[in-house]
Order: sequence, then structure tokens, then C-alpha cells
Amino acid sequence: MQHLMSLRAFLTTEKLENEYDHIIFDTAPTGHTLRLLQLPAGQVPEEVKKLLPRLRDPEQTDIVVITLPEATPVLEASRLQEDLKRAELFPSWWVLNQSLSAAHTEDPILKAKGLVEQKWIERVKSKEAEQVCLLPWKSDSLLSARMK
Repeated sequence: MQHLMSLRAFLTTEKLENEYDHIIFDTAPTGHTLRLLQLPAGQVPEEVKKLLPRLRDPEQTDIVVITLPEATPVLEASRLQEDLKRAELFPSWWVLNQSLSAAHTEDPILKAKGLVEQKWIERVKSKEAEQVCLLPWKSDSLLSARMK
């Protein structure tokens, strides 16, 4: 298995791209990566100019937005998606992670929080993405808390 490498190392070493089947760039919505993608063409570093065509090619790249099914994370992810679209990058999936709703908990407090998530899950499904993956909250601490 190959080790993780920096984005710059990948972009500046052409032979490395043949050593990896999948490359994952994990960036925060407010991170440097998006700012680089939004620069005027004359200001974009040469490495980024080489990367953009591949990022824009759906045969080579899947862009996945991963967030929590809560107000602030969904709204931030929605703004991220708009920024990506302006850079001609189109997410193919949204993943809603750590969902209490999908965990089917019996705890009344966690169940109530899961019900609140439904509004945000429905918003993502109806307004943000055609393909949505809902992942349940899994935590040993939740399981052990129920057992006490």
C-alpha cells in the first residue's frame, strides 16, 4: 500500500500518478484548495492548471461532499458545492455521516436529535444531490452508554 503524499508532491511528480489507483484530496470548504481553483487563469500555478482538466473529467474524478445531517454543516457544504460549480467541478455524491436517524437508536434524546436531522437529510436529497449516502452514527461510547 502506498503512503499518503502531499498535493504538491503529487502535482509535481508525474510518474507518481501511475502508482495510485485512487487519489483522495480531502479539503475543508474554506481551505486553500478552493481558493486556488477560483483564481483568475493567469494567476493559477502551473501544477493546478494540470490538475483542473482531470478534476473536471467525470471519467477520472468523483467529487464527493461529506457532511453531517445538521443545519450548519449542510449549509456550509451547500456553499462549497456552489463554489465547486463556479470552478466547473460537479459533485457526484453527497455523504451524510454520523446520522443518529440512520442509527435507529432507542435512546429518547438521541432519537429526538435524529428526528431533527430529517429536515436536513430531505433538503440534501431534494435540493443538493441526486446521489446521497446516509451513514449511521457508530460509536463504542454510545453502545457502552446504553449498557450502563
